[in-house]
Amino acid sequence: MHMDRTAAKETTGEAGNAIHLLEVDEDLAAAIPEEDRELAARNLVVPVQHLEPGRATGLEQDPHPGGMLLVDGFMTRDVEFAGQCSRELLGTGDLLRPWDFERDYHPPFSEAGFTVMEPTTLALLDDRVLRFGARWPMLVDELLRRATQRSRWLAIRLAIGGVTRIDERVLLFLWHAAGRWGQVTPAGIALRFHLTHAVLAELIGAERPSVTSALSRLRRCGRLICERGTTGTAFILVGDPPGGVSQEPD
Repeated sequence: MHMDRTAAKETTGEAGNAIHLLEVDEDLAAAIPEEDRELAARNLVVPVQHLEPGRATGLEQDPHPGGMLLVDGFMTRDVEFAGQCSRELLGTGDLLRPWDFERDYHPPFSEAGFTVMEPTTLALLDDRVLRFGARWPMLVDELLRRATQRSRWLAIRLAIGGVTRIDERVLLFLWHAAGRWGQVTPAGIALRFHLTHAVLAELIGAERPSVTSALSRLRRCGRLICERGTTGTAFILVGDPPGGVSQEPD
């Protein structure tokens, strides 16, 4: 597999403005006791960084104690290892700490980076967030849950990668993503981000031609609606989630 370079433009992002964190993240707001929520929402203001589609650079150069919270958009974490490429899909609600890199646990021939798939906004969780966490510990508890959630997501992705048939692998991955970011429409469950076939292949551990063929089969049998855009394909999942997988090859 080869890392898709259709979004080869590099972006370091734009900073300089701020958001009321609890107004853009309902789950964080719910972690604050109701009687204190208005006070917290008014005062918990954090700087943000805006990223345009392309290869993101410099994210690791400005550490923030609480990390970076993805409040809008989609990006991937890209790992190149021994000539192979893999991606992790990141979306609204995910917590990032790009500056954490334990080199002792990474072979010298591995590299990691980020690609912005859609215009993305990162909330920079500075030390004031930790000070608020001292007053409302459940705020920190929710952020820790976000960090754990990514590891669980990756465990499911590993299981999906072990499925024999590529069309089933594609469908399982898209339904899993829909569980977090899907939107109900009259036609089915819509995923609003766009992916190229090459990126989707790297997300599920397959070859691009196999993914293209799998998408065609899923479209023909009515399980998937593909909406082509200028930056890739968006998907609408039709019917019920898959109940199991077969052991037959493609």
